[in-house]
Amino acid sequence: MLGRFLVPARIRLRICARDGIHARRVPVGDGDGHGWEPRFSYNDSMRCLGVDLGGKRLGLAVGDDATGVVTPLEVVPYRGVQAAAEMLVAAARRHRAERVVIGLPTRADGTETPACRRSHAVAAAVAELGLEVRLQPEYLSTDEARRRARAAGLPGDRPVDHLAAQVIVEDHLQSNGGRDRP
Repeated sequence: MLGRFLVPARIRLRICARDGIHARRVPVGDGDGHGWEPRFSYNDSMRCLGVDLGGKRLGLAVGDDATGVVTPLEVVPYRGVQAAAEMLVAAARRHRAERVVIGLPTRADGTETPACRRSHAVAAAVAELGLEVRLQPEYLSTDEARRRARAAGLPGDRPVDHLAAQVIVEDHLQSNGGRDRP
């Protein structure tokens, strides 16, 4: 049991909703309505950190399989396999993601391109650091990201890697619900 809070119920429930915890009030005490005890149950949703891995930049997005909401986060410089892996683990922890989904650039027929070597190397390095990793085949995710940027009125010279990462996570969640566990 987590114990009693000395915070108004309205704020407690807002904090719980933000953290993905379902809470309900259960009366306790002498029945005067002042005492209550929280009953918590964690939902079974999983957050995924999506990565669009390029030669110069990494695009990051985070998604939740329970809600289906995927949010683009940021674009960061790519500084090699090990540095990227460490940065991804830190970002996953910061955003409470249990899984890292790395885009695997494929051709239209599904075969791997030479750029897939980088995705495989970063995935292996992230896995060695203790996070679950999935490779999500992607084809033309950057083109879709550019379309979304134009539709949102963003300048054409801005990087769209974070929007491409959003597309990758959306595809991952749609293809398997994000719920496959090893």
